[in-house]
Amino acid sequence: KGACSLMEHPLPLPGPYQYFLTPEQLNFGGQDSLRDYCPWVTAQAGGLGLCTDLANSVNGKYYEEFGSSARCFEVERDNVDSVGCLRHSCVSGKLFLKLGSEYVGCPVGGGEVFSTSLSITVTCPRPAEICDGYSQMAPDILVNYPVTNSIVAPE
Repeated sequence: KGACSLMEHPLPLPGPYQYFLTPEQLNFGGQDSLRDYCPWVTAQAGGLGLCTDLANSVNGKYYEEFGSSARCFEVERDNVDSVGCLRHSCVSGKLFLKLGSEYVGCPVGGGEVFSTSLSITVTCPRPAEICDGYSQMAPDILVNYPVTNSIVAPE
């Protein structure tokens, strides 16, 4: 996880550095003039953003979970884009995310899933991007749960 350098400047940015083209967004850009005011993401210092580190739980958002099976996903709540640490499971090449007390199946080609209990929308990658090869890299991440209608029952 990291922090975006996007900020509102007191005056509109010079033309070549305007990355947002609507009139109300001409003042928005990155903080650093040496980077042409391009917004960029800086990793949180000291590994504070690592989803696999349980110690980060104290600073997490209400819907986040940390641990060996957690990864960073794009999350939207109230039309605000963010990222969050979520537990996941790969079962027979399919990706499931732990959203609240349930595991929700992601679309086969990637896409969005909505959690009514958490009021968040999560963007799932294609399962091949996160599931393939895990059995060799980190066998503890592969957890087999019984599957029922794309919802996987929690332990």
